[in-house]
Amino acid sequence: MTEEKWQEVNSSCDAWDELKPLQGVYVEKKTGIGPNESNMYVIEQENGELLGIWGSTVKDSKFSSVELGAEIRIESLGETTSKAGKKYKDYSLKKRPAPFREVKETTVTADDVDMNDVDKILNS
Repeated sequence: MTEEKWQEVNSSCDAWDELKPLQGVYVEKKTGIGPNESNMYVIEQENGELLGIWGSTVKDSKFSSVELGAEIRIESLGETTSKAGKKYKDYSLKKRPAPFREVKETTVTADDVDMNDVDKILNS
């Protein structure tokens, strides 16, 4: 077995400092966290550390279109005012599809396949 990088699993993770953009891979969504039962989006940074981003109306809406495994970059845009005159924090969230993983190629020959199984699959 090859030696792999192991990562400690905790029930929580460090919180994001919104003064700096955050870039990494979106690895988990936790729901019902804390007294407000908020969402937390867990991002794995390039150095392997996990950071949690607390959900909000804006972030929840933007993360709803991001699939787990996607690379993301989130940046605080500061406070803005809605059309109704209410102030809220806005964010820029950009994503890239999940990175390709190396796939082992396997060659299958006719000798490796039981044709009765193939017929069952094709005729089911």
